[in-house]
Amino acid sequence: MLLTLVFALALFAFVLSMSDLPRVLGRLRRLQASAILGAVALAWAYWALKAVQLKWLLGRLGIGLSWRSLLRAYAVGELGVTLPTGVYMQNYVLRRQHGEDFARSAAATTASTLSETALVALLLFWLKIPGWQWMRPALAGLTLLSLLLGAAVFHGYPRIASLWRGRDGSFLARLAQGFARMSEALRALSSPVVVVSTLPLSSAYLAALVGAFRLLAHGVGLAGVTFAQAATIYGVSLGAALLLGGVLSQWGLVEAVGSLAAQAWGYSFTQGLSMVLAFRLVWTGAIWLISAPFAFGAWRRIAD
Repeated sequence: MLLTLVFALALFAFVLSMSDLPRVLGRLRRLQASAILGAVALAWAYWALKAVQLKWLLGRLGIGLSWRSLLRAYAVGELGVTLPTGVYMQNYVLRRQHGEDFARSAAATTASTLSETALVALLLFWLKIPGWQWMRPALAGLTLLSLLLGAAVFHGYPRIASLWRGRDGSFLARLAQGFARMSEALRALSSPVVVVSTLPLSSAYLAALVGAFRLLAHGVGLAGVTFAQAATIYGVSLGAALLLGGVLSQWGLVEAVGSLAAQAWGYSFTQGLSMVLAFRLVWTGAIWLISAPFAFGAWRRIAD
């Protein structure tokens, strides 16, 4: 974790050094209350839709929770989402407070992440970033690799569990059996009914996210940013975060990738960093303010 934090800080510092920092700060000071309030409203919509999706996915696995219990766990996950695997903090809370199997509830979190990843990949395949001809072949290759890996997991999880049967005391046995339970739960969530119900919710809350990004890009003086540009600039940043979220913090990574994507659309690196930073600061602040009261309740119960 410490090494990841150091790398994130180093990458973030490098990104700042590549820009004209006084101009970035000047653009951030242009932000008006109307743009910030609009982004906060969209953050509420995002937060609520994603919570509905999580409750639906957990319900499909037979994990029935009250809204109060669910929102407490979900809020902790949203506070940790910028950290490597931080979104799975919500599953830790569910295990500590309600005794839910971490592996099974983590399957719902993973299914939500996979839904987002698939939609971002489709978006970037459809809306080309100028000059990034390598994007479509790379997306096609990653999709094929993901499908092969998914098939291997779905068909291999019973053998994974059986290899460690009788060794329940070892760490590797618990890990393998937990992975097998998670794979089994993911298989249950791969039914057409679940997929058809999940994708519209993911599309709606990702649309809110992109809408907020465009609104804040306009707020820093870049009124020419279109919805398609906003979708690809933040989409490729989010895609990188989802792809590397297990090992890297989002901080630094999102700013670097987003600024490069903005350059491809004809904006300067400084302009790109301005819009990405404006979004990151306002959006993260809004999500934390929304989540903090629920998360406080969760941690207080764990402490008791």
